[in-house]
Amino acid sequence: MALSFLLNDLTSSRHISRDNFGLWLEQQRNISFHGILDNIGGLGIKGPDVSVGAVVASPSKNNPDYFYQWIRDGALTINSLVYHLSDNPLMLNDSCHRLLKYIVEQYLANSYVLQRTSNPSGDFASLSGLGEPKFNMNGEPFNHQWGRPQRDGPALRILTITNYLSLLSRYKLELHHELLQSSEWVFDQIVKPDLMYVCNFWRASGYDLWEEVDSVHLFTSLNQLSALNEGMKAARLFSIDDAKLMETLQQEFSQLRKFITLKAGFTRDDVSHMIETPSLFPQKGSSGRSGLDAATIIGVLSSHTEDTSEIPFDVDDSRVLNTLAQMVDDMVYRYPINHQYLSLRKENIPIGVGLGRYPEDVYNGVGFGEGNPWFLTTASAAELVYRLVLKLESSHADLEITEDNIGFYGKFHEQGTVLYGSAEYSSVMRNLIAFGDSFLDVLKQHVDDQGRMSEQFSRFDGYMKGAHDLTWSYSAVWNSIRWRDRVIAVSLK
Repeated sequence: MALSFLLNDLTSSRHISRDNFGLWLEQQRNISFHGILDNIGGLGIKGPDVSVGAVVASPSKNNPDYFYQWIRDGALTINSLVYHLSDNPLMLNDSCHRLLKYIVEQYLANSYVLQRTSNPSGDFASLSGLGEPKFNMNGEPFNHQWGRPQRDGPALRILTITNYLSLLSRYKLELHHELLQSSEWVFDQIVKPDLMYVCNFWRASGYDLWEEVDSVHLFTSLNQLSALNEGMKAARLFSIDDAKLMETLQQEFSQLRKFITLKAGFTRDDVSHMIETPSLFPQKGSSGRSGLDAATIIGVLSSHTEDTSEIPFDVDDSRVLNTLAQMVDDMVYRYPINHQYLSLRKENIPIGVGLGRYPEDVYNGVGFGEGNPWFLTTASAAELVYRLVLKLESSHADLEITEDNIGFYGKFHEQGTVLYGSAEYSSVMRNLIAFGDSFLDVLKQHVDDQGRMSEQFSRFDGYMKGAHDLTWSYSAVWNSIRWRDRVIAVSLK
């Protein structure tokens, strides 16, 4: 069944336009969406070894082998499809969008099966198996050594599924997959087990989204907190009659929020940026990591929506903004491919660069040596800036540039108050949008001639490295362009 309406009749065989940013954005949006669909079992990837509704991390089967379904990657990717549906409410009942809805529901059905598949992390009865990070594409457990458990997966799955259920409720739509009896059934059978997993295990350590460090991580904790919040909203939406569940969710939400803001060590009085993994931060007399990590940026994006004021550290938080600013300051020098932007920085022009995962990274896409910029991290930087502008514009409030956030805003305006609606304010907003655009412009240089993306691009020559056609890369770029469209629409009013 065709999905050409999503692609505006652009095909992957046509060369992208590198000399026209606006045209490239349109092309790359469609190519990225197509890249997502190509990597979903039963749609783009078919065969006896592929479960329908499974999202493959990458079609690459060697050097590196990413031909698996990660709970995290799948949830983030499918949420992009849900956002596409929510952006097109008048088209939800046409044949192509009905197909897209069914793809999302195949993911839900696949999630139901994976939850109940015993694996090296545990089983469904104890809920411990929900922390398993990845499965084979046919749904069987991956029984080899790995960084497990990873405790962000259930939380991210909650966010995606509740987002979809909310969409169905908002437009009075029905589920059509034969397994999924009703929205209430999905909540009880899929969402609720994940909620209980978060309640039971948020205090425990687990591996980070980069699958390297067993500890407590901001990315995981923020998404767990947001998942509890969205779980409570969904329970109220569907009038779930379970007072004990609601009491548990509220209690765990309050305790987790206090942990994140006061106890975990994600912030320090003597550090101006967020600390992604506090256990790695240098202690007295010992070495460690700076705490700067793109996981912070990605976690802020995935855990916040436009109505999640209950979740701390949103896109306008000074430490979040300083994290981005300091990562740019580090990586413009760290990666030779970024040195071309140094002259602009000397002129105090805000400019985006290719961003890697974290300064100390040594993973090169197939092994270990020197880390590289990643497509998904660079795209996430752009999205953060666009969402910042949208939040500032929507607040109709003055912009306060203080000692706490001057590290980010200093390249846009001096310290002080920028009056909402003033010419100065409009200038700052335009320059912020241009800053976001500069990250996407970096990616424009490093995608291939058909707009395809891998995991990384070389810190030296900019050519793609690592797993080809990484689904998360396509999802992150599509998300960033989506948010750009939204902020441009607001700024033109």
